[in-house]
Amino acid sequence: MRSLAAVLPAGAVLLAVTAALVLVEDGSLALVTERYALVVYGVGIVLGAVFHRSRVVIASTALAYLEWVRGGAAEAIALQGHVTAVLALLGALALIRDRGVRSRIGLAQVAVGIGALAVVDQILRDPVAVEELGAVRLLPAAVSERVGMLDVTVVVAAVAMLLAVLARVRWRGSVERALLWTQGLVLAAAHPSLAQGESSLLVMAAGLLLSLSVVEQSYSMAYRDELTQLPGRRALMRDLAEMTPPFTIAMVDVDHFKKFNDTHGHDVGDQVLQLVATHLAAAPDANAYRYGGEEFTLVFPRRNRDESAPGADAVRVSVQDAEFSLRAWNRPRKPPADGKRKKSRKRPRKLSVTVSIGLADSTTGDGSPEVILKKADQALYRAKEEGRNRVAT
Repeated sequence: MRSLAAVLPAGAVLLAVTAALVLVEDGSLALVTERYALVVYGVGIVLGAVFHRSRVVIASTALAYLEWVRGGAAEAIALQGHVTAVLALLGALALIRDRGVRSRIGLAQVAVGIGALAVVDQILRDPVAVEELGAVRLLPAAVSERVGMLDVTVVVAAVAMLLAVLARVRWRGSVERALLWTQGLVLAAAHPSLAQGESSLLVMAAGLLLSLSVVEQSYSMAYRDELTQLPGRRALMRDLAEMTPPFTIAMVDVDHFKKFNDTHGHDVGDQVLQLVATHLAAAPDANAYRYGGEEFTLVFPRRNRDESAPGADAVRVSVQDAEFSLRAWNRPRKPPADGKRKKSRKRPRKLSVTVSIGLADSTTGDGSPEVILKKADQALYRAKEEGRNRVAT
């Protein structure tokens, strides 16, 4: 499901764009983009501002700027110069983090982005600068002739897309993915073989992907826990409302979690929660959720309580057997300059992490999710009363 979610937004948009390029004549495409392109970019700017995505605000503004330049009938070399500037800006956006546009950093990001576009616009109004840009040679002549675009455009696009790929691998966010697609679409739109309507449609598709990335990321924040990357309580209640009996709910609680926080600090507590979440997510026959605090939930579809008990106990054992080493407070975060780390005579302290689990299935009470959750919570309480690190039904 996660891989489908990663492909679906861009895949659907690109499929629609491909169909439009094949089936619709350029005059009609030009009419559509002339009427609606700036609306798409405006929506992206508004969504980015409302949901604190400064990069989407800047990128949507850059696409609107590109549409404005194209409408001004700039000569081919100058237009590719503007495209090069937008690609460079998009590459730079891959290196920074989103901020709210009303914060100081967010305002500074937007100001620098718009200022850079304004400077480029002034430079490319000079015919001499445009001529010099067209004379730059960075690639073999055969490659330049075959590509049909300025050497500097191709090189900047390659660097910018490399930065976007690295950012996508590092942060794996929907905005990073949208920035990567946006660069590819902007570069494709700059090819001289495309008519104006076709080119504008590709850039408009990039603007749509930026807007969708904000919606996608906001949805993910509402339904997925940021610390553990498990679905949250809201996702749990949604899934339970759509689930057909039989099913079993397991409430999972980290034993003595308050002691971890009080003794070792909240950063160690967070690591414990991530450790437990990893083992819950690996359960083959269950769906894992972060219920809240140190509580998690496992849902076993198409299984009653007796059928789910072995799976729940296997999860308990996997957490119990996992090794959790406590990092020393004074351990350096970076290796020394000579590459040799001093060996400590003290062995890293091992922490024991266990969980207690309570089970209840859809035959409980009236079978409503709320009642089953309550019964599972009561079973969890019995597991703790009986000594913890066990499964109670």
